Amino acid sequence: MFDTDPAVLDADATLSDVVAARAVAERAEVRILCDAARWADLHGALEHTDTGVSLPGTEQLVSLGGAGTPGVAEFAPAELGAVLGMSPGAAAVLVGDALDLRHRLPRLWARIQAGEVRAWVGRKTAQATRQQTVEMAATVDRRVARWAHSVSWGRLETMIDAAIIEADPESAAVAVEVAARSHGVWGGCAAAGDPVPPPQPGVVHP
Repeated sequence: MFDTDPAVLDADATLSDVVAARAVAERAEVRILCDAARWADLHGALEHTDTGVSLPGTEQLVSLGGAGTPGVAEFAPAELGAVLGMSPGAAAVLVGDALDLRHRLPRLWARIQAGEVRAWVGRKTAQATRQQTVEMAATVDRRVARWAHSVSWGRLETMIDAAIIEADPESAAVAVEVAARSHGVWGGCAAAGDPVPPPQPGVVHP
């Protein structure tokens, strides 16, 4: 693939080449997410933990994803980041995103693996829900997975916020109040059950 010099392509061929290159890049991003999840699996246990003794200074298992995701050896992201040309911190976020998608957002994860949703959309959704409970993440997954391919990130983020409020309206109201006080602004919060506008005309969002 891509054996032809772009300099010899006409307009139509150039656009076709861009489409093909984008498709390859998006598949590669999905593959890297899958590899990151596998890397976590390969580094989900430590040799010294079998003895029940954890010595100071030795490697520990750490949580890179949200609640409900398995622990990962703390130095594992550094090695992964080295081959990807990214910092250990960025690699840790990548692994956390992959684990959140697989364990907390399985519907969205399945669509990403099928090539129906872009990897970056899944990663941003994982990061937006990382501090939420397993139940809240599951509600978000149910609400947004079907639309993740067809709406802008801004619209999807609004749907995520609405799903979080639906899952735990009391906590959401407290969070809004705290945020308002910190900025010197008082405001209301949407209530559970408030409808989310449908992403497409004529389609009623459940």
